[in-house]
Amino acid sequence: MTPGDLLLGWASCHRELRVARVQAAALRLCPPPVEYGDDDPRRARYLKQAKRLAWNLRRLAHVESHGRDRFRVVPPTIVSTEHGQRHLVGARDEDLIDRLAKVAPGGFRRETQIDAPSVLSFEADDETAAGIAAQLGITHVHDRGRDVLAILPPLSGLLPGALRESLPEKCERRERSGSGDRFGRWRQVKPGFGEPGLYRTVNKRRDWYLVPDDGGLSMRLDTPERRAAAAWSLARDKMLRLRRGSRELRIPAMPFGLPLLVDRALILASGRLPLFDQQGWTYSNIDPERARQVARVAGARLEETE
Repeated sequence: MTPGDLLLGWASCHRELRVARVQAAALRLCPPPVEYGDDDPRRARYLKQAKRLAWNLRRLAHVESHGRDRFRVVPPTIVSTEHGQRHLVGARDEDLIDRLAKVAPGGFRRETQIDAPSVLSFEADDETAAGIAAQLGITHVHDRGRDVLAILPPLSGLLPGALRESLPEKCERRERSGSGDRFGRWRQVKPGFGEPGLYRTVNKRRDWYLVPDDGGLSMRLDTPERRAAAAWSLARDKMLRLRRGSRELRIPAMPFGLPLLVDRALILASGRLPLFDQQGWTYSNIDPERARQVARVAGARLEETE
């Protein structure tokens, strides 16, 4: 079993959990090789990995945010996509997995993925999937990702409403270190430095800011959606690429990625997290209409190839 499987199995024993508690459990599953002090910079990579492991539970719809600092565990649910794929999300234990293996046509597929629980999926028509859910006593729903994308406004519309205020005294700026560096690095800048770009406060709890290209007053990016909008507004590569034959959608690398609702709409269609390399993310099993809606929301162009 992967650390993601173990974390989901533990979380499935609860209805609600503090996010910090989930992250602490994830850190225990992927501990540093030796004990590092709280102020040791070598500890940061393991904390980041633990946060990513906890956050991926939410991206995959196993948990939902409940208030500012809590997760609510989703009841066991079969999610059906328009292509006949069925995915088990939410709380699960070995008994449920064993029972699903017995009633799913031909059993189910288990695909492991880095920093997340294994994907459990099978193929069946709607009537069969609904019957399996009823037999197991769990919920059956249809993926509504395309509907969600269709009603989302463009990200660019979120920036005009951001609070305008001066940059704090101690800030870091996102800078690229070379042509092959798609994400860049945070570098501390002197007070009063106001070149266009993304900024964040040095001390935690962090605040993020955008200094626009027009030289106007900096904007405070107080939501994940505004942070994503700011990253896309500064992006050099605003091209999404869809290969219709393989149904693979390529998203260019961005500092904050896609907003959760957009990311989730692609993940549930795929059934799994996207594959990542330094050029960006690749989501699988994406139809052209869903890809076009993502491009509209992001304010990007869509290149479709065979």
